[in-house]
Amino acid sequence: MQLKLHIDGILFSLRISNFNPDYDNSQLIDYFDAWCKVSIRIEYKGTLLYELKNDEALLSGEVVILANALQDLVDGHVEKKRTLENLEPIIKFIIKKHCAKMHVYLWDGPAPTLNKIVLDFYDEHVQMLLYYLQLVTGRISESDERIAKMISGGCLLN
Repeated sequence: MQLKLHIDGILFSLRISNFNPDYDNSQLIDYFDAWCKVSIRIEYKGTLLYELKNDEALLSGEVVILANALQDLVDGHVEKKRTLENLEPIIKFIIKKHCAKMHVYLWDGPAPTLNKIVLDFYDEHVQMLLYYLQLVTGRISESDERIAKMISGGCLLN
């Protein structure tokens, strides 16, 4: 499934696949071998188009850590800023008391640059991102009423 959000004029799409629920079972898989395939599209009024296609940008464990941090934000348990940096320096999240900031770093060939696109997620966008991550990790299913509402509203696509 693909998450599709309109954030202040920006069309943001995210697809995470190949999540491995056994990422933390050292007898079955090495934590650092449980890569998810990540696709991101950021589009702004025909003037900006950024795409990352099927890149191993997040580990399965990193997806769970992000989902847990967003759950803390939704539940009001964030007291101080928390930065979630990942093994691959493509995506970084900063969780603050009232929002989540997603930094998507731009690459020049094989190396990241210092340039980035920053998206601010507030309220319903934080919740939709959380529900999407919970769907990816198997914590909730497609039959969950929150997911069904996102599908009918066009925020989740097959």
